[in-house]
Amino acid sequence: MGGFGSGRISTRCREKVEHTRFIRAEWVKERMPVLETGTATKVSWTRDGKHYGEAGVSLIDNRLHIKYRQRSTDEDEWQDVHEVVELSYTTPHFGGKRLWLQCPRCGLRVGVLYCSEVVACRRCLQLVYRTEGEDAIDRLRSKAAKLKERLGGNPYQRPKGMHLKTFSKLRNQYFAAFFRADELSDQLWAKLQKRFLQLSAGMSSLSD
Repeated sequence: MGGFGSGRISTRCREKVEHTRFIRAEWVKERMPVLETGTATKVSWTRDGKHYGEAGVSLIDNRLHIKYRQRSTDEDEWQDVHEVVELSYTTPHFGGKRLWLQCPRCGLRVGVLYCSEVVACRRCLQLVYRTEGEDAIDRLRSKAAKLKERLGGNPYQRPKGMHLKTFSKLRNQYFAAFFRADELSDQLWAKLQKRFLQLSAGMSSLSD
């Protein structure tokens, strides 16, 4: 029926990473002192500055329990999701311990798990990055939008607390991406116009 593991590519499988709720290993590690006491911790998700879900996270026998409610785009009722995630550690060359989350579906150690109809890694959920479907113009405009956001929405005014050197660097990067996107857009439009004129000329010669 197109559900998880059916082999059929559903609309869920085409979702973007940026639009899917997630839990990072770094987040778990930062809150480990609290989680190890048996205290449940809440993680909240936002999208475009707006709240769009939360999950309860607890640690039991070195296993991470993640509970939240999920509703698919083609369903009206909310479903309760409860996933248990194994934790593992590796020792980097520079010392210390690195925490990993083990995907409940494939067992792969990952730094991020995504919370959809199930909790799983990006590969299992077949999520794609937004930039994978973008052309050069879209990528430049996305870059410009992110830089503008870092600049507080106004590239002409230095945000409070930002160093002048950082502001100048980000502003230059913003304008470079913005004007390059416009330049490529103009070039594309010129090519399309040229192609249209060629096609129009060809159709005129056929009608003569």
